[in-house]
This record gives sequence, C-alpha cells and structure tokens, in this order.
Amino acid sequence: KIGLRQDAIALTLWLGAAMVLSTALALGSTGLPFAPVGAGVWAWGSIAVAASVSLIANVCFNWGLERVEATPAGVISSLEVFFAYIFQLTLLHQPLHPSAV
Repeated sequence: KIGLRQDAIALTLWLGAAMVLSTALALGSTGLPFAPVGAGVWAWGSIAVAASVSLIANVCFNWGLERVEATPAGVISSLEVFFAYIFQLTLLHQPLHPSAV
C-alpha cells in the first residue's frame, strides 16, 4: 500500500478544482476567451450540464480505478489525455491546442 486512500468524490473534486484553476490561468495568460463570445443562457446552461455529467463520470471513473489493480489503473489513467485528443479531433472537429482539451 502506498500512501493514504482518498475517497473518490474528494479526489475528483480536488483534481477538478486543480484543472479549473490551471485552465483559467492558461487561458488568462494567453488571452483566449473562457466561453464563446456572445454566449447566452442556453450556451451557459449547456456548459453547466456538460460539467455536471463530467463530474459524475469522473466520480464513477475514480470508483472504478479503486477496484482494479495498480498496473491496469495506471495504464487507463495515462491513456485519458490521448483519448481526449482523439475525441477532440474526430467528434468535435477542433484543432489541437492546449485550451481545447
């Protein structure tokens, strides 16, 4: 056993907050917008729904990682960014740049 075990929800919220802060700093330093220009209530509502679904998915993902052995969990975790780029290109048709993932 290496270190203390963290609750899946606490871990997800901690990692999510770290990602939000790092993304905000990166976007702020590059001058890229946080949301589409002229985003209305529907766009912000869509962002809120996507964020909520993402939070639930990450909690389930972390619960699943707690139940598998360390080696497969490490491989699965390291492939997450790779698949994010693949989905970004194929499903969203967005160019590859740091603020788009």
